[in-house]
Amino acid sequence: MSEGVSAAGPGPVRVRWWLAALALVVVAVVVAVALGRGPGGGAPGADGSRVPSAPSTGSAAGATGGTGDPSDAGAAAGPTGVAPASPASDAPAAQDPAEPDAVPTATVAVDAVAQLAEAVTARVSAWEAVTGEAVQPGEVGGPALRVTVEVVNGTPAALDLRGAVVNLYHGPQATPAVALTQPGGSPLPAGVEPGATATGTFVFAVPPADRDDVRVELDARAVGPVLVFTGSAPR
Repeated sequence: MSEGVSAAGPGPVRVRWWLAALALVVVAVVVAVALGRGPGGGAPGADGSRVPSAPSTGSAAGATGGTGDPSDAGAAAGPTGVAPASPASDAPAAQDPAEPDAVPTATVAVDAVAQLAEAVTARVSAWEAVTGEAVQPGEVGGPALRVTVEVVNGTPAALDLRGAVVNLYHGPQATPAVALTQPGGSPLPAGVEPGATATGTFVFAVPPADRDDVRVELDARAVGPVLVFTGSAPR
């Protein structure tokens, strides 16, 4: 009797071969996917090219020190250097220019003869109560004093009086009086010849109530101190 063919037949052998082939295919796919996701790689695109993967937010945060203000990162890294302070200047502070020496002042009684310089004298030769007249723009007529000042030049040279000034102050506060031109006002001449006398007449508005304390000031400029004649003026 001949041998019978196994009922199982070749089927189990084919199944094993198919399983082995399928396992190889799976391994190949896994290897291909792993290679495609290697460093710097990304998932393959639709056309087969690689699409670079986006960097993780954790790596970006670590590189920049966080998502806070960039100035915080600079502070955490330590100072980058301190600007040197400006060196102090060795030059001395600017000094105010020296004030010119004050002109000396000599105060005398209204009836005294005062000395301006060697052989040069001055005095108030007269003062009287008058009614001031408004002649020039800005002048206001009313109670006034008319004061006459004399300068005697006893030197052998002419005396320059071009810068001479006469002012009057009245009352306890030494209020400057307003100068008028009339009646009878006339300035000192520009100069005095040797052995001659120069005369000037000046009119000032002075209230009668302020005439107990009157000061006539003569500043000859070219010679001597400023002379101040003080006294009680007529009302």
